[in-house]
Amino acid sequence: MLLPVGQYYPRIGCGAWNYHRSPFRNAIVAARQQFHLLCNQLETIFTNIEPVQRNAGTYGHTSRNLLILACIEFEAQCTGILQANSATPTGRHFNTNDYVKLCPVMRLDAFSFSLRMFPDYPPISPFAGWNASQPTQSLTWYNAYNLTKHDWEANFGLATLENAILSVSACYAILIAQIYGERAPMGDNARVFKSVAAPTVNQADWYSGPATSGTSPSTWTPVKFAF
Repeated sequence: MLLPVGQYYPRIGCGAWNYHRSPFRNAIVAARQQFHLLCNQLETIFTNIEPVQRNAGTYGHTSRNLLILACIEFEAQCTGILQANSATPTGRHFNTNDYVKLCPVMRLDAFSFSLRMFPDYPPISPFAGWNASQPTQSLTWYNAYNLTKHDWEANFGLATLENAILSVSACYAILIAQIYGERAPMGDNARVFKSVAAPTVNQADWYSGPATSGTSPSTWTPVKFAF
């Protein structure tokens, strides 16, 4: 992803990148706020359901509501990234056939987390196995959202604690991928989740900031990624 000095792909993080200088900073700030609210709801669930492996399949209205909210936020983030790069949806609207294109570019499947306050809970890898041949079904938590959204009475049992955790962690992963492109610094929205694994961006591929003097570009210039 090496780019000339002063250029960057909109909403695709790559190493030492200051998103505060990006025209999309307001969208990123709003996404961080929304993620914080999702974490609040997840922690409320944890006060009623202990997040341990034997409770992962527990389901209910609260976990279903959180699953829906987190997946709506995930959709919004994916759509925002694609639109920022002038991508064209494969259908009438962006859907998982389009969202999955972000996975190899932003290396979403490399992110893995643990629950900071509950280290015995299994590792959380929201994008493991995501593939273009089954872009919805290969994301178990998103497929659960899709099914419970359209017919929750028949699929209520899919609105599990595990899927709620996965969906919120997916929002964290795609947020980190937009800001840093790799492991987030300690303390960055990490009240609930702790990074276990993340992509590594070679320093040679980091976005190179514009110069303050000389003949190099003096401002950042967005370059559309060809999805």
